[in-house]
Amino acid sequence: MHIVHPQSYLVLSSQPNYEHTSVKISPDFTEVLAKWLPGTRCSPIWRIQRAVSTPLDGFDFPKKHLLILLGPVQLALLCSDLQEMNDPGLFTIWVSVGVLNVLLLADLHPQSLAALEKISQWTSTRNIVLEYWEIECGQILNSKTVFPSQEMKGLPDSLRSLVNVQGPSVLRSALQEYCALMSSALSRAQSLIPYIYSELLQINEAVEKEVGSYLSDSAMYIEVYLRLLNINAALSRFTSQAFSGTPPILHTECHYWIHSLLGTGTANIAISKLSQHLTKVLGDAHIPERLAAMELRTDKVPTLDQLNSDLDFVTVDHLISQKHVDASDPYIPLITYFSGRDGFSSHIYTLSAPLTTITECNSYRSSLLTITHELAHIQIRGVLSSVYPNLDDEADIALAIKMLTPQFKATNWLDAAKQLLLEGIISMEHEDRSLARLEEMELKDPAALRRILRQWRREVQEILVHTFDFLYFYSAKPDIYISSIWHSWCAIPGIADRVPEYVMRVLCATGSSFLRLPHAGRLEAIKGQVLNQLNLLQKEGGLLSNYVELAITHLEENWKPSNGKIGICNQLRAGLVLTRFVKTFLYSETFAAKIYSEPFIASSGVKESGYAKRKNEFDLVPIGNPLRFLSENIKDSPTETDSLWVLQNLAFNSTSGLSQ
Repeated sequence: MHIVHPQSYLVLSSQPNYEHTSVKISPDFTEVLAKWLPGTRCSPIWRIQRAVSTPLDGFDFPKKHLLILLGPVQLALLCSDLQEMNDPGLFTIWVSVGVLNVLLLADLHPQSLAALEKISQWTSTRNIVLEYWEIECGQILNSKTVFPSQEMKGLPDSLRSLVNVQGPSVLRSALQEYCALMSSALSRAQSLIPYIYSELLQINEAVEKEVGSYLSDSAMYIEVYLRLLNINAALSRFTSQAFSGTPPILHTECHYWIHSLLGTGTANIAISKLSQHLTKVLGDAHIPERLAAMELRTDKVPTLDQLNSDLDFVTVDHLISQKHVDASDPYIPLITYFSGRDGFSSHIYTLSAPLTTITECNSYRSSLLTITHELAHIQIRGVLSSVYPNLDDEADIALAIKMLTPQFKATNWLDAAKQLLLEGIISMEHEDRSLARLEEMELKDPAALRRILRQWRREVQEILVHTFDFLYFYSAKPDIYISSIWHSWCAIPGIADRVPEYVMRVLCATGSSFLRLPHAGRLEAIKGQVLNQLNLLQKEGGLLSNYVELAITHLEENWKPSNGKIGICNQLRAGLVLTRFVKTFLYSETFAAKIYSEPFIASSGVKESGYAKRKNEFDLVPIGNPLRFLSENIKDSPTETDSLWVLQNLAFNSTSGLSQ
């Protein structure tokens, strides 16, 4: 079952008087635009090549036809279970990126109606929704929906309770919107995507706790309100994308207009499964919680000199042996969606990817792999809540001042981690002053220290995130990491002035592989590796901007201090203190191995092929690790058909998520 490239478009148009709805398949999008009406909606669809099927691009549905739409469903399973599906003379098969991802086109006659009955029985017991249209001369004369034969559960009582929470009008308004959105998402997911329904219930429980914290402390309402705004925006986009094009299709539409007919449900399931796999592994690892629990660990507390200079200290897995305080806390899933405005972005309960990832999810420039960076942000936010001084807490600032004195010696592992982090921040401040002396008095002045901590928090977080991302999600493979991240950056317009920041973050992240080298040769080795990879990228071409060229020039011309300018080598020396923080306190080889572990193939390293799959063909071969599968299918210039094949595999062959 091979996908035919390129795609065609299923087009639905309501006539001006809205009495009739016409349908056709157009081979070219310009043709769709030329005949666009106020009631027009469309979606790309791909035909499946059959052994004896004839080419079919445009189609006006002459005479009488039957069009069956069903999903979400693994096409290979449908064809394996139902013999009727394997008769190319009966059905022409198409696939879409909607939640109803399979379309079956047949002439309307007793044989096709008998096949429809068998397909309906099959879908009704498998949580699969089916809708069919009887069409004559391009007009839809009749449509009917067959829903799964399952008992529908009611919505959580808490949604009704949340509506009645008393408080400021803006909070009550946000809660009302949340309850309506969550009710819509839950009711639709229950009949279409049960595992997402289960995840939404977990998110709703977390929101209940957030609102409960406001009820016990009214000063919390601003924080709760801001989180609700973010959740509401994510839920709104998620539901309009994933559940558009669901029965009754004639009455729903997606605001992503090239997918306005069938929506993007397959892509939403794919990103959800990828996120679920990674969030589950990291959630089970409890990295921020393990770090926080180091406050109770008082044996063999490392000194600052040991943390900074011991070449072997970073090779020990200090994290795996650290128990965290509460092992019962479950991980909280994320609401995943696509956004042309937000791009790759994450918050405590939400994760977004650019709309372009739907059409090129396996390209270097718009790869779904980039969500690992956002998931790393979520982890590092949790880490910083334990180790970064709270600027509004006098006791925290006083402790930070004490830690910066030469005579301070940590009495527990958490304080040792805080001390190393502060050392990195102050080192970066020192280098930023072009080697001017950082007065000791400044480090004893709470106001001055607050300024330094406030100024560097964003860059500190980014260096920690990039290092975490490189070690965990890219298995410390510099070629894959540098290629992926610079392709992604080069796809963002107007950020040339940020190239120096990006160069430093990449140097620090990839520098984590050189921490055991002697100080004398370490910086040059890191520079050489990054320059080599950037030059290879430049030679390969295909980049959407000249940022790599700017990065190479910046690295070569500003490596050493000159004419009062800060030298990159000095900045890197300071940044590597933060890299050591990640490698020492946040990295575990045991947890990293689980990120790329794949139960269905023998090898488990990045870029080591092992899936028994043929490109652009559907099969029943399972995928236990969606990140691993995606990383093995990244291409320089994939077609939209290539992207569809990857999305369909992530959505329907991946075993991540609860079974449907």
